[in-house]
Amino acid sequence: MLRISRDKFYKKRVFKGATFKTGLLWWLGLVLLVTTACGDNPVSLATPTFTATAITSIAATATNPASSPSPSLTQVATSAPTVGPSGTTLLPVSTGEANSPGTPALSPTPTNTHPYFDRVFIVVLENADYAQAIAQPYLKKLAGQSVLLTNYSGVAHPSYPNYLALVAGSTFGITSDGQTNLDHPTIMDLMNKQGVSWKFYAEQYPEGKCFTGVQSGNYVRKHLPALSFVEIQKDPAQCSLVVPATQLAKDISTNSLPDYSFYVPDLKNDGHDTGVAYASKWLEGFLGSVATTQALGARTLLVVTFDESDNTGNNRIYTVLGGPVVKPGVTSDVQYTHYNLLRTIEDNFQLGNLGQQDAKAGPITGVWQNGS
Repeated sequence: MLRISRDKFYKKRVFKGATFKTGLLWWLGLVLLVTTACGDNPVSLATPTFTATAITSIAATATNPASSPSPSLTQVATSAPTVGPSGTTLLPVSTGEANSPGTPALSPTPTNTHPYFDRVFIVVLENADYAQAIAQPYLKKLAGQSVLLTNYSGVAHPSYPNYLALVAGSTFGITSDGQTNLDHPTIMDLMNKQGVSWKFYAEQYPEGKCFTGVQSGNYVRKHLPALSFVEIQKDPAQCSLVVPATQLAKDISTNSLPDYSFYVPDLKNDGHDTGVAYASKWLEGFLGSVATTQALGARTLLVVTFDESDNTGNNRIYTVLGGPVVKPGVTSDVQYTHYNLLRTIEDNFQLGNLGQQDAKAGPITGVWQNGS
């Protein structure tokens, strides 16, 4: 190793004014010589800098979300379902923020090929006059957020024939709640022919079988019209589309909701055994607000209606149409019945009609966002 006397250097080179520049040049040359002698790994004292490549990469991530994986709306985990009266599983409630922890995963919205809506979700409550229902705080609030049909009526008394009318366009002369097995076409047949998916969700419905019994706990068949028709009873594939209500949260979380959903609360939650005030509170917990329809899809129609009034008068009942496909806050005093609702769904999905009272009824108009 090269050794040089520091004292000798300073005396001979540095502190003699005439030779200062010469000494400085000699010292720099010495540093270069020592660096070379130390091999391939000299210690660097340079300050690290960001390279152009790194900056470009960060910018790309910030401006192009596709380059940085993040959950889409359909990938966000569903919030845990809550439990309502009598232990029913409730819909997860949306906070209204797309990626917030409480937002349910959105179901895929079909291509916009239908005039009014791409999906319909129907909830039927029990036995209340219009005036009784609209006096309930939540039902009144829901009406203000939706389209309120102020002149909508059931078609018969008691409950059972009204449910038949909703899916088959007729009461078939039935005037009691006694269960009948009918061999008539329904809207389910029309949907099968056109490839429109459907499902009935029923609270406390026995799981794992096609149950055609009259009652099980607080579930009653008279409120689930699909099972009054022999074609569905005898076809395992179709009867498998009648499911316990607990399946709803699963279908939402797996993006597998059908185009047509008919939700059947149990005897407590629909108000049959408990009254309209109880039913209204249950519905508030179930839906939360109209914003919850985000969980059902962007072009979903939410229908909340009653089967019949609580008396034998004009059978006027509370009915609202909710969701982003209608004009919120609108009221319509046009006279409508369950047959008009059925016809609206038939026309929307281009199903034709059943040749019953639905063929004579017109669709509900003047309430849709598309101007119809």
